[in-house]
Amino acid sequence: MEASCDERAIRSMNREQIAAYGETLLRFGTRRVSFAGGPPAFGEHCTKRRIMNVLNYKKPAFWVILVALLAALATTAVLLANPVSLNTAEEPTDDELEYVAVRVSGDIKTENIANPHYVPQKAVKEGLPDLNEFEPQTSATFLRFDLNDTLSLRLDPTALRDQDTVEKQFSNLLERLANGQIYIQAYMKKNANGYDNAENTEKFTNYLIINEELYQYDVNCDAIDVQTGKDYSRCAQQYVFALMNAKELHWQQFGYAQYLGGVLNPFDITQAQLAEEGIDKSKPYAQAYLEQGGSEKDLTKQDYRLLVDAMAYTCITNGMDWGTPYESAPIRSLEEFSAKAQDGDDMSVMMASSFCAYLADKYGFDKLTGFCCGNEDFKKSFGTSFSRAFERWQEAMGKQFS
Repeated sequence: MEASCDERAIRSMNREQIAAYGETLLRFGTRRVSFAGGPPAFGEHCTKRRIMNVLNYKKPAFWVILVALLAALATTAVLLANPVSLNTAEEPTDDELEYVAVRVSGDIKTENIANPHYVPQKAVKEGLPDLNEFEPQTSATFLRFDLNDTLSLRLDPTALRDQDTVEKQFSNLLERLANGQIYIQAYMKKNANGYDNAENTEKFTNYLIINEELYQYDVNCDAIDVQTGKDYSRCAQQYVFALMNAKELHWQQFGYAQYLGGVLNPFDITQAQLAEEGIDKSKPYAQAYLEQGGSEKDLTKQDYRLLVDAMAYTCITNGMDWGTPYESAPIRSLEEFSAKAQDGDDMSVMMASSFCAYLADKYGFDKLTGFCCGNEDFKKSFGTSFSRAFERWQEAMGKQFS
């Protein structure tokens, strides 16, 4: 610090003035200090070396300054010509979105199909009775509606929350699924060109909602099949899984599907339910969410993003397994998780969604999509290690809610 101060002071001095400055330092250095243990001069422990540096000071040659200045100007020009830009995600325009208005009154068909819960089974050991004798395959009456060449919805009405407004709920659900697909496809095409898996987005989608807890998807040559249980808000997530068509599902697939299909998607079913009913203020994350200005009812996309972050923050500070499986259970403990656990699979789905949102904000949605959908290496995608990025995300959550 003293050397920097000295240089600023003597830069414009002549040799006589520099000598006088050094003499002043010498007098201060030999003076007895007024407090015990104090340094000889200005906090400097080696006054002799300081005086020698002052007396031997040489102004930089003009050509040295000129070269340094030219190098700085060249660097600035390069940076201005080729700035490091973040591919900030953009919302699709109205011209890129062709939403549909669904009217299904009087057009809903009914059909009897085999209940998927009772799949015929064989005896696991010779000599044991056929299990079908005890769990016969049953059938149920499903509502069905085909929407143009886009999707088909088959729904067990007993899976609906309100049995008095089945037709209205069916219509709303069909409209949200159809427009959610349109939005997801447009968002990926606009912000992650090359990863939108155009082949799958063009396929017909069959949705099957049953009154059980079965969640799965399948991609074949002609169509995408999505099946969910009573938590049919997962339809969009399963659809994104199908678009990704990943060989295994880890934290990045769960997080990405929840982020794109839930947080970003304005037709998300959970968002609609929260907007109508409001948040549950008894949840451990409710206070953190409300203190940051989140709406109790009529939630927007921004509110839902904040709510997901609040869930993640609660997992970080309070630990896991305090709420629903998606809120606070480790992904590796979910029934639909069957892969070998890797770093990050101890996050909950909402934690992974919050982390994916952070990565998209910091590095770009295209980078996030390349990692989650293109199976690219984490460091190659984001220029840093998983552990370092995870640490920074936790710090960001702490700053946001503390």
